[in-house]
Amino acid sequence: MTGVAITARAVSFEYRAGPRRVDVLRDIDFDIAAGEHIAVTGSSGAGKTTLLALLGGLEQVQTGSLIVGDQDLSPLRGDGLAEYRQQTVGFVFQHFGLLGNLTALENVELAMTIAAQDRKLRRSRAVELLEAVGVGHRADHRPAHLSGGESQRVAVARALANDPALVLADEPTGNLDGDTATTVLDLLDAIARDRRCTMITVTHDPAVARRAARQFHLIDGTIDHA
Repeated sequence: MTGVAITARAVSFEYRAGPRRVDVLRDIDFDIAAGEHIAVTGSSGAGKTTLLALLGGLEQVQTGSLIVGDQDLSPLRGDGLAEYRQQTVGFVFQHFGLLGNLTALENVELAMTIAAQDRKLRRSRAVELLEAVGVGHRADHRPAHLSGGESQRVAVARALANDPALVLADEPTGNLDGDTATTVLDLLDAIARDRRCTMITVTHDPAVARRAARQFHLIDGTIDHA
């Protein structure tokens, strides 16, 4: 699947802390081309994770317009957001997010099970993806018996399970040592290039951000297009 274009217009997001209202994002506008790789940077609390959550359908759009491909996320709720996540988005998290009672193969398969894919097809695709990210030989191992780099490679394979048009990576190397981080970043770069998906990476690391085509820097809920 090729990537999706993204358009945001006047997107704002707030939450309540007791009687106090906290503005997390304020009237954000941006355009991302299909297949583009964007890095989102900014200090803690600047709104990076909230922006990723909105793009991934983990949070509902409160105000403004957010269009991913031909899907307007603004009116979506509940099942609509769940369907969008299954059909469009792949997530890579800092803490891997693997289920400890499942093997690497089963973790990748699970994403396709939720999407109701055929059992035989999802097993063969999970094997193929684990081979593609270099951990096919660890398919029968549970997360406790994988290194950090291996776990993140499994997480990348899981993110690709449903052939997403949009890959969202939240601090994907935050728990990895330098050499392992470089290997995972090279893998993500290759995926973005070869699969032509749109990729958005949240990071505190300037070296990681420089790998993207463009950088969005968030400051107090507003965006500076670096």
